[in-house]
Amino acid sequence: MNFVLFDDERFHHFLPLTYSRPLAEIRCGIFTMREKWLQIVGLPVHYHTQKILARKISVRIVAG
Repeated sequence: MNFVLFDDERFHHFLPLTYSRPLAEIRCGIFTMREKWLQIVGLPVHYHTQKILARKISVRIVAG
């Protein structure tokens, strides 16, 4: 099983931070949102992000 974090149309609220990374890679305290979800669910984490970022970063699978 996998856990998918996605960016919807509200990613514009976080510009310019989301020009270079998915929302899940933004730090919220010590951890990124991806790291927090990885600790909670303990599953591999995938991104579903904007097309321009999907070309820039490969689909990252982080083992849990």
